[in-house]
Amino acid sequence: MEVFTILACCLLCIEASNKISQYEKCSHKSLDSLNLTLESESLFQCARQCSSIDLICKTFSYSSATNECSLGTCVTTKPTNDTNDNSVDIYVSSNVPKCDEVDGFTVMSYGLVNACVWFSNYTTNYDNASKACISKGAILYTVKQIGKLYILQRFKEKYWIGLTYRVNEKLYRWSDGALFPNTSYWKDIFSSGEPNYPGYENCVQYYIMGSQTLNDIICNTLLKYVCEIPCFVEK
Repeated sequence: MEVFTILACCLLCIEASNKISQYEKCSHKSLDSLNLTLESESLFQCARQCSSIDLICKTFSYSSATNECSLGTCVTTKPTNDTNDNSVDIYVSSNVPKCDEVDGFTVMSYGLVNACVWFSNYTTNYDNASKACISKGAILYTVKQIGKLYILQRFKEKYWIGLTYRVNEKLYRWSDGALFPNTSYWKDIFSSGEPNYPGYENCVQYYIMGSQTLNDIICNTLLKYVCEIPCFVEK
């Protein structure tokens, strides 16, 4: 019985090691789209939970302080609100690309916020811009953190970003499908009085006039655009 128990434990350890080897520890700070948070007893259990839904789960983070296992296509850097919690480990699937290995993409940063981005040098409408990003394994740029807006403010251009008004749903969604929350963050990233024509101006641009923030506009407008790879390893 004891031999069987030891053997079973060894097999579980091997399985856990195999699961964790599918991921690499990641130090960058732009994993910001939390999909699911579970309770896990260990880092290995968290890795198993992620790998069991591998087609969806590309990254995970684990806090040994809270036993929180955060799973998703991208996960928050801190599962808790305590920014001093150094017990959180972040892991990225080994098949997630390194930013500098994807043609034309580069890491840009503002403080602790990083983004893997590609800027077009030609103009097109919103739908074509979105399709072009998808063809690169990317999405149109999202501005879920104020630091990502500050990254854009270095450029004196107008760009499509990944935010649209869904007429059928009567709400805004980011290009990764996430809902734009109805919070004070609207005032932080939109120009004063914007967005002002939802249902008519259904697409959002980065707008360089005045405050250099965001503005809704007709989707057939021809603009340059920014793609981003939302989950990546810096180097």
